[in-house]
Amino acid sequence: MNFLLTAISSHVNLLLMELTDRQTRILKALIEEYMETAIPIGSGALEKKYDLGVSPATVRNEMVRLTKNNFLKQPHTSAGRVPTKQAFRFYVDNLMEQKTLSVADEVAAREKFGMLVLILRSCSVRRPEL
Repeated sequence: MNFLLTAISSHVNLLLMELTDRQTRILKALIEEYMETAIPIGSGALEKKYDLGVSPATVRNEMVRLTKNNFLKQPHTSAGRVPTKQAFRFYVDNLMEQKTLSVADEVAAREKFGMLVLILRSCSVRRPEL
């Protein structure tokens, strides 16, 4: 019950939270960089690669605000920032671009999914010798 209330509260806070255009651009760039590298992202590297049009200090200040609003977290003092679950939810709901698969990619994905289902089924069968 407590988990449900926390989840609902978090979702309501996310709905009430409005990000500025600059915060949204920074958050989007940070999430995309994090998905590519899986390491904490610093303001300088983010500004250089994504040409956000503001100084690294401004990016850093916005990252502090995003951290205070639970969109980012800092694994340790000297690290960059990483996105939180709330940030990923915001990204999926508001920023992620929908892509269309080619027919060949769709067929390949369905085949891989089918193989995964078969593997999972074979693993779940109870082995008499165990």
